[in-house]
Amino acid sequence: MLRLSVYLFSALLIAAPASAEPPSKPDAVAAKRDALSTWRATKGDITCGQIGAIACGQTVTGSLNLTADCMLTDGTVVDQYSFMAQAGQRIIADLVSDDFDSFLFLTDTELAILATDDDSGGGFNSRIDFTFGTTEEVFLLPNSFTPAEGDYSLTVTCPGGGG
Repeated sequence: MLRLSVYLFSALLIAAPASAEPPSKPDAVAAKRDALSTWRATKGDITCGQIGAIACGQTVTGSLNLTADCMLTDGTVVDQYSFMAQAGQRIIADLVSDDFDSFLFLTDTELAILATDDDSGGGFNSRIDFTFGTTEEVFLLPNSFTPAEGDYSLTVTCPGGGG
């Protein structure tokens, strides 16, 4: 009887599924940042795709496409928009999509990350609220949290003036 109990207990341990915890939100965001950094390091420039432009008070619409856009090492893609920032200027950039869980990068022209956001825009939308220390060209990179395609809108507002 004891041998049968030990056998059954061992079989339960072997058959029990491992409880794989999903990565925590901070770990997942760190992985997104790593994906852009790795892409930057291996690519050396940002010449894939077209670079659009956006200014204060503007909304642009776009679409993420897994076969046509710049693919990061995590399997997601980014579009690219340049923005001319002024020293002391505050911007709020909102990335909204009904098609995917949005993720937004704000980078300098070398793709060094200045800010990121996943869900601060409500629901699965992204919002970056950032004040610039210097006058510089920067990039806003619409992205999805996991590999996905779909339409989005990106809006930049500049509280306190356009700059």
